[in-house]
Order: sequence, then structure tokens, then C-alpha cells
Amino acid sequence: MSDPLPTKRQRRHKRKPPLSATEVRFCVLWVDKKNATQCYIDAGFPEKPNRVATAKAASELLKKPDISAFIRNLQTAAADAAKATIEVIAQGLARSANKDLRKLYDANGCIKPPHEWPDELAAVIEGVETEELYEWVERPHPDTGKMARARELIGYVRKVKTTNRTEAQKTLAAWRRMIGTDAAVQENKSAAPLVIERGPAHIPPPDDLEAPADAPA
Repeated sequence: MSDPLPTKRQRRHKRKPPLSATEVRFCVLWVDKKNATQCYIDAGFPEKPNRVATAKAASELLKKPDISAFIRNLQTAAADAAKATIEVIAQGLARSANKDLRKLYDANGCIKPPHEWPDELAAVIEGVETEELYEWVERPHPDTGKMARARELIGYVRKVKTTNRTEAQKTLAAWRRMIGTDAAVQENKSAAPLVIERGPAHIPPPDDLEAPADAPA
């Protein structure tokens, strides 16, 4: 009678264990340094009698299918990450260079609340400041009824700071070799533009940055 087939549990126990922590460190170091001998030492493998023996052990390690497969995966992931980073940088520069601040305003000429900003415009906003404007007024005291001075909110000034379009255009042009390197790296000391809106006091709290329809631009 033939031997029974192994059960699923028995087959799982026979699977090859994953890479050890030392082997993973070796792979990561090799992707970065490309020096198998030094990576073998830095990864923490047991010391060999001499450098030649260490180099041989490192070479044999690279020939293992699991090691080479893991290294290929690391290299692919690194390449994808680098590509994504370049694309993100290029997209950000393009948005800064081509931003249209008209999209920041509504039909009444007031700054829209942040949740209504288009993505390409929101990406170039560096900060928003809201300054409340007050004046002193005479009004009856709620307890005594006597006239007393008090501060009253009469309006606000809202400032929206965006990225520097000129600097972004120069960087993009240099990247695409449209202008010389010297022009691209020349320091641009002009401040980033500010979009300023003034409005009356009857507005929602500044945290939500809601602008009233009758607020002057």
C-alpha cells in the first residue's frame, strides 16, 4: 500500500521559512551599496577567517533564489518610489507656474471657503491668515445699565499666501533645459504673493473661512 498523501498542515510545516532579519538587512544594504562583501559584514553575519572567505560567502548568498528575488523586489520598489517622487515634484511646480488665482473668488468677488478650492489651486496655498478688526463703542452695561466702553467686531482682513509663480516657472524651465542653469539657481528674493480680502463683521467664525456674499473684494 502506498503512503498516504501529506495533509495541508503537514505541507505547511514543510514550507521554507522566510528570509531572516540578517538576510533582509543584507539585501537592503546591497541595493544601496552594491558591495556584497561589505554588506555581508554590515548585515551582521558571522565573521569569516579572512576577506576572501567573506567575499565567497557573500557571493554564494547572492546566488540564492530567495535572496535574488527579494533584491529585485527592493530595486523595483525603489525605482517606482523615485519615479513617483519626480512626478509629484513636477506636478507641484506646474501647478505653481500655471496657477489661476481667479478660481479663488466666487461670483461676488469674495474668497471662497477652502472646501470649494479646486485641487490644483489648493496645492499652491501656503497659508491663510484672518485678522479681526475691532473698534471701541459706548453701550449700556448689562448689570448696571450705565454706559461703558466695549470692543465691537466691525470686520476682518483675510490673507491667502500662495507659492511664488516666477520661481516655479524658472525651475521648470531649467528642468526642461529651456534656460541656463545660472538663471535657474539665481536667488529670487521677491515675496510670495498675497491675496487680501476685507469684509464686514457679520460673518461666520474665521475657522471655516466662509465669506459673505456682500463682502467687498
